[in-house]
Amino acid sequence: MALYFPSFVARRGTEDIPLIGLVSTKMQCLYVDRETANEAVQGVGAQVKARMQRADQRQRNSTSRTGGERPMLLFPEGTTTNGRYLLPFKKGAFLAGLPLQPVVLRYGEGSLPVYAPSEAEAADPVLYARNMRAYMVRTTALLWRNEAHGA
Repeated sequence: MALYFPSFVARRGTEDIPLIGLVSTKMQCLYVDRETANEAVQGVGAQVKARMQRADQRQRNSTSRTGGERPMLLFPEGTTTNGRYLLPFKKGAFLAGLPLQPVVLRYGEGSLPVYAPSEAEAADPVLYARNMRAYMVRTTALLWRNEAHGA
């Protein structure tokens, strides 16, 4: 498995799908049971935060990318749109208060520079999510959309 390929959050049961389950397990994916989302979501947020902090600590303390925690690939909108709007972000990706590499998935375009949070953003994941979203809207010409789902 490629050392630089990130881990992600997946639906519980993904680990049981032939081949995909093996790959997602080797990638250290975190699984969430969406049927019991109310209690599970808080647990997943804590797991994502802990994973991000461990990966960051490992990266700071080592020149090697072997072993340890994989970085996380997260989708803070929690859904997809028609590509014209940027929906409000969920706070999970911002709980650790660490620098993030924003990416807008659009055909033919590159990625954005890493966004390092201010002290206030690092301490407040809601503020961090709001400011990251504003940064992405400014740099990509996407439109604001205030509803959490749909487009």
